[in-house]
Amino acid sequence: MVTSPIRQGARLRLRYSSAGAILRISARTGMFRFTAKGVVSMSSELVNLVRELIRIESLSGREGAVSRFCRDWMNHHGFDKTAVDDYGSVTGIIQGDPTGRTILLDGHLDTVEPGDLSRWSRDPFGGELIDGRIY
Repeated sequence: MVTSPIRQGARLRLRYSSAGAILRISARTGMFRFTAKGVVSMSSELVNLVRELIRIESLSGREGAVSRFCRDWMNHHGFDKTAVDDYGSVTGIIQGDPTGRTILLDGHLDTVEPGDLSRWSRDPFGGELIDGRIY
């Protein structure tokens, strides 16, 4: 069984300072570390995940493929429970210490219509990695 990089030796710390909130996720195979000012570092695993997600068209009301992808990714990475509801919302749970704190990460999967593709300098669903930027 593959274990989640978040579960394996992970430490989650949320700290507040005058500069804003800083969340550090530290794990032996951690994928990222970021602060209120942005991402400090990303692993190639996270970059590839973002590129794969961008390549899946997920226009509003048509998020089924990206919902299934997220659920499958969570299952592959050892989440204890995963589910997709009738609206396409994905839930993933990693059981921890029931007496400890809980962290919730929330986002959305849909995108807006890209409009006239000839006006884009890059394919909006290309997931291209160019000079350290993902397009």
